[in-house]
Amino acid sequence: MKKLMFCVAVLALLIGCLAGCSPSYQKGDTTVLLTVGGIEVTHEQYRFICMKNASILAGKEEDYFTGEDKDAHLKLLEESIEQELRMYCAIETMAEKYDVSLSDDDKDLLKEEIKGMKEAAESKQAYHEQFEKAFMSEHVFYLQTKNYYLERNLFYHIIEESNAIILLSDDQLREDVKKHFFAANQILLQGEDAEDQAQALLERINGGEDFTELAKEYSKDNLKDVRYFTTGEMQSYFEDTVKELEIGEVSEPVKSSLGVHLIKREALDMDYVEKNLATFRDTDLVRIYNEMMAKEADSLKIVYTDAYQGIIWE
Repeated sequence: MKKLMFCVAVLALLIGCLAGCSPSYQKGDTTVLLTVGGIEVTHEQYRFICMKNASILAGKEEDYFTGEDKDAHLKLLEESIEQELRMYCAIETMAEKYDVSLSDDDKDLLKEEIKGMKEAAESKQAYHEQFEKAFMSEHVFYLQTKNYYLERNLFYHIIEESNAIILLSDDQLREDVKKHFFAANQILLQGEDAEDQAQALLERINGGEDFTELAKEYSKDNLKDVRYFTTGEMQSYFEDTVKELEIGEVSEPVKSSLGVHLIKREALDMDYVEKNLATFRDTDLVRIYNEMMAKEADSLKIVYTDAYQGIIWE
């Protein structure tokens, strides 16, 4: 499992380079294990997706996939793998639908980046070892990076008004904000006594003290005021909590990796929305794009071949 934990750091370094190469670069096992919407997924691709998701889910828990809850954890891993594969292939199918591809400049940049990576490596062996440590071949790195660039191009193509794929009038935008956006404020507390602090502040709020004023005084959040967001924009603990609250209601203390939160759902201020309509438009376009991609991903059928032998997590 220690090897799994190392995967995420190495992967972040590699993807950060945004390097690319041609499909003729070194491959791993190219046995086809499954198809997603008719797109073939090879063993080398599947192994990378498996190991990346296993590493993220397991974190520092060495017995995550072997302990008491192993069946539930393996099921969660299987779902996360399929979800990522669906999204990966949805980018490919949507790009084909809208005739979106990599530009010549994209291709040149990919070639130059991979060339730079090779030149920076101490040896040919060291160059390939950096991929192996992230459970990928050079070819898988190419495919992942190509897919990243392709989605960038697809996104801008879809939201470009002149392409008439998403037509969003100001009136429709206002309706979208009312339907799909939320407003909330929070008090973020950190430190050993954060839970006790949160409970004490909650009692003061329930006693009639102003949430916003207490946030300004005690919250460790950089933003000590109301924030507006839409589905998928905030971390799940925050979004899920807000959706469960009535307008004006304050949550019980919520724990996260950042600390302990008291979260208050606020009413939408449509005057504020009107003054910031351009910002809300940008956010709403991203929401609509994400919905389109999720719908496409959900529509893709996964078919396993006879070569498939189960989830790879070690």
